[in-house]
Amino acid sequence: MESSSLFASLERVSARYRQGVFRWSEEATPEALRSLEVHIGRPLPDGLAAFLSKHNGADLFRGSVRIRGTSDVAFADLTAPQVILFADGPDEALWGWAVGRDGLPVFGLWNGH
Repeated sequence: MESSSLFASLERVSARYRQGVFRWSEEATPEALRSLEVHIGRPLPDGLAAFLSKHNGADLFRGSVRIRGTSDVAFADLTAPQVILFADGPDEALWGWAVGRDGLPVFGLWNGH
């Protein structure tokens, strides 16, 4: 799924259930976004960058899912520096992204392998 459509869908759901279900952080500064991209050594996917510039992290579905802010986005593992973790879900699930062979971001659950 393209990153812009992934986060656009999240925005539509959030507009419907804004009261009491979601908690949004303030926007990330352009400096924070640039610093994160320098730290991870690659540009953020468009949708994730747009989301963070609007909401620098969020607790969704009454805390069941957390989209990390710029200071919490991290490499998945020293042995997998291509995978960047950006969200935490229920049952200790971790969501990450990497750049696919076609140069586009690929999002999915990180299982540690």
